[in-house]
Parts: sequence; C-alpha cells; structure tokens
Amino acid sequence: MEEAGAGEAVHGILETFVATLPQRLEALVAAAESTDAEPLQRAAHAFKSAAGTIGAGHLAALLEDMERAARDGDLAGARDKLEHVRGEARAVLDYLRTATKGGQDA
Repeated sequence: MEEAGAGEAVHGILETFVATLPQRLEALVAAAESTDAEPLQRAAHAFKSAAGTIGAGHLAALLEDMERAARDGDLAGARDKLEHVRGEARAVLDYLRTATKGGQDA
C-alpha cells in the first residue's frame, strides 16, 4: 500500500536531482582540474550518493570507480573516467526529464 504523499516525495527527489545535476557535473569537472585528489574524491562521493538515491546504478558505479581512483591517489585514472560519467549523467538526465514530464501530464 502506498503511503500518502510518497509519490509526491519521490517526484520531488527526482526533480531536485534533475535541477542539481548540472552543478554536480560542474563541481566534478572543476575538481578534476585540481592537482589535489581530495576535492575530486569528495565531489565524486557526493554525486555517487545522489545517483544511488534515485536508482541510477550505472552512474553511481562509474562515480564509485572515480572516487576510488582519487582516494588511491590515481588522479589521472579518476580523470579518465570523467567522459564516461558525463555521458551516463546526460543519459540519466534525459531519462528523468522525460519521465518526470510524463508523470506530470498523467
């Protein structure tokens, strides 16, 4: 049985993710330009958590790989994952925009 307001709460979470995804990507790119791995690790971790929360498993896994590489001091390896993360983030964003728009019309 669905709890009262659960659908609206989920919709709100998805809308927030869609609204903040561009900023999360920008933060990740800025952190990747640093010579210190810690900002990249933190940005990947935060983005990973948000992706996991909404069920974007492939994006979360890519971000986990990036986070792990940065944590291990492999800044080049973490940076190498950036284009894969961008591509998957775009796919998730496109899907969510379609899904949330479709949900509002129903």
